[in-house]
Amino acid sequence: MDLLDEMRGLITRHTADGPRRRIADGVTIASADRPTSPVGTFSSPSLAIVAQGVKRTVLNGVPYDYRAGQYLVVSVDLPVIGQALEASPDKPFVVFSMSLRPADIAPLLLETGAAGKPRRSPEWR
Repeated sequence: MDLLDEMRGLITRHTADGPRRRIADGVTIASADRPTSPVGTFSSPSLAIVAQGVKRTVLNGVPYDYRAGQYLVVSVDLPVIGQALEASPDKPFVVFSMSLRPADIAPLLLETGAAGKPRRSPEWR
């Protein structure tokens, strides 16, 4: 079993009693057994890793889809629209998310030189 399979199994097991669960301060796991409707929100600095399915995040009208093994890092407060695109009872959408404190992400912003500019993520391994 690889790390992604292990993550998927843990999240699925711990969301069996509800689709979303806060497991620690700033750490949330969630699952959905069907695609969700687009929901507008104000995203704060965070890291989200998709363990199964596909998530779409729309920023300024531009869609960014990320799949199992891919992640999204939001480095500044942003208005976004999010939804789970691929999810079913047999293969639910499964995600881990964690809030990031500005002091923790400041070095990342300095390193990229492109604060607030979306980049495609590589496969998570």
